[in-house]
Amino acid sequence: MRPNLLHALPKAVVAGVKKAFHPKTLLIWLACSIVAAYSGPFGTYDSDSVTELLLTWAVLLGVCIVAAYVVNEVCVVILPKATASLRNIVFVFLCAPTIGALLQFMLVNVFGKSNLDKPGFGLLTLYATLSLGFIFLVRFVFFPSLDAKTDVIAQTESALQPASLPPHSRLAKRLNIPQAARIIHITAKGHFVQVKTCSETYQTRMRFLDAVDELDGTLGLTVHRSHWVHRDAIRGWVPNAKKPYVLLENESEIPVSKTKLDKVEQFGIPKLTDVA
Repeated sequence: MRPNLLHALPKAVVAGVKKAFHPKTLLIWLACSIVAAYSGPFGTYDSDSVTELLLTWAVLLGVCIVAAYVVNEVCVVILPKATASLRNIVFVFLCAPTIGALLQFMLVNVFGKSNLDKPGFGLLTLYATLSLGFIFLVRFVFFPSLDAKTDVIAQTESALQPASLPPHSRLAKRLNIPQAARIIHITAKGHFVQVKTCSETYQTRMRFLDAVDELDGTLGLTVHRSHWVHRDAIRGWVPNAKKPYVLLENESEIPVSKTKLDKVEQFGIPKLTDVA
């Protein structure tokens, strides 16, 4: 396995878990758990305790949701230049048996089910495959532009040459930031500015405009009177949200002020839809 891939996979797992616990995803998780508890699929309605049913389905569905997000992020890492359609196929191929195996383990080792009162691994994997297929069918019918936008973003990002810092910007020297570290985000905090790299956060007392000036031409843009972002740290932006924002690679959502909308548009940043 390539060293850079070994480095990227743990980050993909963390990103997948974060997405699984996004507030919107948690609401869907809760709603599905309630529906499953009261509808009782696979004969589970025979249980006497609604609380027990709700807890059981919350755990099982939670495992499935987390696994799906993690596998999806891993697919993005191992297939960075693939089309959305190919990536979806690989995702289902990897995700269905993963979910089947996890459900098998949970049912036997956590909930104490025997092979007589639960579906087998093959049937669980089939259920997972059919469920994922249904989700992609709904996505294709009702949101056909999502995959197309994903392809455009991937093509745009692959065409861009990674921007690098100057030999060492004045701001980096001021904060003793290593030369190899990239400043990805600057935020105004009253009389202070907060400077973030990929792994560290620094703070110093100075004006926001002076901090941006001391970047010495680093490729980026001021998207708000209190926010500057590095171009290579931006995944895309959401202009049609109630409050427009740019989405960074670390999942941070940075607000875009109305006066900066045209500037962001002209910078050629891919547009995203406001989804969890």
